[in-house]
Amino acid sequence: MGQQRRPKWDNKEGRNGTTKKAEMGQKPESIFETDQQEKNLDIFFDAILSLKDKDECDRFFEDIFTAKELIDIPQRLEVARLLLADKTYQEVRDLSGASNSTITRVNRCLKYGREGYKEIVERLDNV
Repeated sequence: MGQQRRPKWDNKEGRNGTTKKAEMGQKPESIFETDQQEKNLDIFFDAILSLKDKDECDRFFEDIFTAKELIDIPQRLEVARLLLADKTYQEVRDLSGASNSTITRVNRCLKYGREGYKEIVERLDNV
């Protein structure tokens, strides 16, 4: 696929942060058990990139995600936005309604992740 394999999500460390191996400078394992799973994710990303407008996003995401996922995933982005704006956990909880575990998970990504949240929040702030 031409890209470096994605890091493994280690459930002990949290699916949205780095694994112990990555934190210690060791090469993380892939999250995928098969090459087909990685290929499926690439196809999924291509599908998202092919969406032309918010109406298409709405229809596709409503079909592919559960109602809970459609609430939880955008909430994580809002939590990241608030944490990047230096809000306290209490302020983030009050403004977003997110649980402490969600706030902690997102904060771990902001500190140890691949900077995906930061990149998107900065891009949205410039729109």
